[in-house]
Amino acid sequence: MEDNFSQRIEEYILSRVIFDQPTKELRSCLEKTNREILREYGNRYRLEKTKEKGSIKLSEELNECIVEEMEKNLSYKDEAFIEKIFADVHRKDFNIEERIDDLMNFMEYNHYGWGFLFIEEDKEDFIPVIPQEITEKLEQVKKENLIEKSRLYKEISKVLKALIHLYGVLEEEQFRKVWEQLGKGELSEKEFHNYLADHPEEGRSFRIFDGDILHGTFESPIEAATLKNRRMGKDYYIPSEEEIEIFENHYSDPNKKEYKAVYDLLVKNSTTVQADRAMAQLEFFSSSSAKKDMDTILSILADSGILVEKRDMTELGDKMTAFLNHSPIWENKGNTPQSLYEKTVEDMKDLGSGNIIHKDIIQ
Repeated sequence: MEDNFSQRIEEYILSRVIFDQPTKELRSCLEKTNREILREYGNRYRLEKTKEKGSIKLSEELNECIVEEMEKNLSYKDEAFIEKIFADVHRKDFNIEERIDDLMNFMEYNHYGWGFLFIEEDKEDFIPVIPQEITEKLEQVKKENLIEKSRLYKEISKVLKALIHLYGVLEEEQFRKVWEQLGKGELSEKEFHNYLADHPEEGRSFRIFDGDILHGTFESPIEAATLKNRRMGKDYYIPSEEEIEIFENHYSDPNKKEYKAVYDLLVKNSTTVQADRAMAQLEFFSSSSAKKDMDTILSILADSGILVEKRDMTELGDKMTAFLNHSPIWENKGNTPQSLYEKTVEDMKDLGSGNIIHKDIIQ
């Protein structure tokens, strides 16, 4: 499998190599690039009607927007990437080895049209080129300011991803409220709006509609509006800094005993790889789905290659009920059913009322 993966990488790199004399001009590099890759660039830079345009027209339009949007796109890269590209454009002996790692690192530049790989006729060596326009653009940018913005955007991305996992839908105002309560410092409405508006399509885990930030799985604003109506009147759960770290990559807390109980049962009936895959799906199911039923759960497990023994079905139902009741759900604005039950009981001072947990939730 490893050999097949390496082969696919090599094929990808070769598909993007320009077999021609190298040039340092961006426009010329683009004109030597095949049309399919130009269309790929066009979609990345949100050009209109890319399928209808020829190579010359695409090269002309890309020549402008690649340079114009470079600083904005670099803001979403990490500090190490920014340091590397600033160093590479000023290296007079810039070269790369033919190792896969070196080539793939350079292909990150190629991904945005910031670097191109050439092979001259009758030769085998790769010649990496960072166009002069890219170098000139970086010379106009203050690296320290770009890194500072990159750090801010990285922190925003972490918090936003966690909140989307918890809430499914949230308002920009709610994000800034959580940001302030976490003690992250000042974040203006303009700064956050710019982060959302300029975020590259690739890597987005969210959509924007009418001031709301939606989880990427929502197919229409109507779905989000329905969810908002169902949970009207409930308070948002405000996570701690430690929980932000957890929910950046999870929909449920893997450290909770209810989570571990389900996981251990799955491992008993499968491998750790299958159990990990199933838990990732169960996390999303627990958080996003309004309907909690055994058929869906068994289908999720089957998709991961897990078949639960008949003797374990009752135990699975009991442990899944506990897991679901102790997991954040979108319909509760990130609160767990258990926590809302306890809050209701406390507010009403009546242990016999206010139970919002669905008993025997798994039928």
